[in-house]
Amino acid sequence: MIVGLLFLFLSPYQAKAENLRSLIAKAVKNNFIMKASRETIEKADYEIEAVQKQYLPSVIIDSSYRYISEVPSIALPPRKIETGVNNNYELGIGTSYLLFNGYSREATIQLKHLQKQVAEVQLKKNEKDIAFNVAKVYMNSNVLLAQKEIINAVKERVNNHVQKIRALINQGMALVTDELTLKLSISRYEQQLVEINSNISNNLDQLKSMVGEPVTISATSKYMTDMNASTLNLAEKEEIKTYLIKKQVSEANQIINKSKDYPDISLSATYKYAKPGVNPIDNEWMGYYSVGAGIRWNLWDSGTSKANVNAQNKEMAVLDYQEQHSRDQIQLAYDATVRESKTMLKQLDYLKESASLARTKMELVRNQADRGFSTLTDVNAANNEFTEAELLLEQHKVKISLKVIEIDYLSGMPISEWRLN
Repeated sequence: MIVGLLFLFLSPYQAKAENLRSLIAKAVKNNFIMKASRETIEKADYEIEAVQKQYLPSVIIDSSYRYISEVPSIALPPRKIETGVNNNYELGIGTSYLLFNGYSREATIQLKHLQKQVAEVQLKKNEKDIAFNVAKVYMNSNVLLAQKEIINAVKERVNNHVQKIRALINQGMALVTDELTLKLSISRYEQQLVEINSNISNNLDQLKSMVGEPVTISATSKYMTDMNASTLNLAEKEEIKTYLIKKQVSEANQIINKSKDYPDISLSATYKYAKPGVNPIDNEWMGYYSVGAGIRWNLWDSGTSKANVNAQNKEMAVLDYQEQHSRDQIQLAYDATVRESKTMLKQLDYLKESASLARTKMELVRNQADRGFSTLTDVNAANNEFTEAELLLEQHKVKISLKVIEIDYLSGMPISEWRLN
């Protein structure tokens, strides 16, 4: 049977089965959530560039035409001299620069950099979340493949027993009902296989959605043996990193709010080519320029800035409490998972012993049945006990492997260091 499975998965007509690490690498590369996260980081880069250039000098070109119906004049009898013109033309180019705005410029640029850092941390968190979700579906698929292999093996044993029963029926040493009992057992196994195959297909569809392409996996008998718990490093947890960045965001917002207590100082320069320009008497095209400096100081805003600063102080307190709560929850989850892994490791020895005893019992009962000392009911019961023990053992092995990966996931270590092999 094992040779048959190897042929099935190594056949040139079959897609090559992939291991967990390669599936995770593909999921991190192709998953839509990951693509969205990378786009978010690129968007943050453009926002940083935009806010930096926003504070550079701006250059504006303008032109205008105005018709003024009434213009001023001076009466000097017998003449009237107009000191304005009806038709006004103007072309201009100007530049302005915000020289100082109370340190708000630096804080705003820092704010955009911090928003990018949040996006980068979220990218890492998404990577780990997707990797662990892929691992869960992959491991669950291995449980199903192991169950399928075990049930096929037990079905083959029952089929062999059916052949023996038929021979005994022909010799008058067994009843037709005995054969029917075995066939009913085979029918139940077939029903289980239909359900298992359906669940395997569902899992492969899930993996395809996460990885971004069709996936082929095969059953493995290699499970995790390294049960040493990875050290929890809270500083490397993305949730904690996010809170630390959010505190820096709050500090930057405080600087922006406090900057409103300072004046805005700006410089400007303009060159105009106009008719009549500043000489309506001659009414000719002329060029001229102007330079200037401006100051704008909001001396009283009814306490708005102070209220915003107080709100940011409260925001810092909120973030402190939320960070501490997050630390506690991460520690609890990690400790519980490590405790569960130790319990599962202890259970593994008992499950191995149960499977061994069930196999021995099944072989003894089958030998006794061949000599007429056990009934078909005894054989079926022993066969079912062994099947159940095998299924529980294989399922437990996979659960232990997944628990090891979960510890690595919760510890904060990078995916490259997870025990995925």
